[in-house]
Amino acid sequence: MNQAALQFEDDGYPVGFWLWLRQNEHIYSAFKHLAFQMALTGRTRYSARTIVEGIRWKTDLSDTARPSKLTITTPREWLDFS
Repeated sequence: MNQAALQFEDDGYPVGFWLWLRQNEHIYSAFKHLAFQMALTGRTRYSARTIVEGIRWKTDLSDTARPSKLTITTPREWLDFS
């Protein structure tokens, strides 16, 4: 797999992350919703990657006309917001 190296701002987040987050608040809201649902099951640890992949899967099911635009490579940073 050929992935570009991430560049990080001084705050530890990838360059462009805050702009991306402002433009995609609905995705973050979905992430929080699913994370809280999982927490209500009593789990104290769960993979952020799994939650993001679940969002991607649901998005792809609902919009089959276009390829997925959800290209999050480091969802672990979202854990800092919860």
